[in-house]
Amino acid sequence: MCWTLNSKPLRLAERWFAGTGPGDLRIRDALEGIVGVFERHGPVLHALADAATVDPDVEGAYRGLVQGFIDATARHIETEIEAGKILPLDAWETARALIWMDERYLVSSLGRSPCAARETVIDTLATIWTRTLYGGR
Repeated sequence: MCWTLNSKPLRLAERWFAGTGPGDLRIRDALEGIVGVFERHGPVLHALADAATVDPDVEGAYRGLVQGFIDATARHIETEIEAGKILPLDAWETARALIWMDERYLVSSLGRSPCAARETVIDTLATIWTRTLYGGR
């Protein structure tokens, strides 16, 4: 499996990047789509993540996939900071932390049986992202 920046998961993240409306609602919308991908393909994504720990070629491809999400997220955080929607922070390190957190949480929650409840996963990630980037409501 080789996902590129034009892959479905990254296109789903566009719901936050290019959507309109409040940031917290756009984040939730994007996460709903990404969680859907993990619901359908979680065991495969889990196997891919595991293989990346022992095979240098798989690791390079997997890290490249994750880095695509980090880069896109960091650029969007910078845009939101410039627009005054997010208080100043290190966009790149924050994106790196959030995306790697998502990856581990999604793989462990939806990549093996029993799977966590969809709404619990979405609520948990949306709360973390929203409070980190936009503050609590």
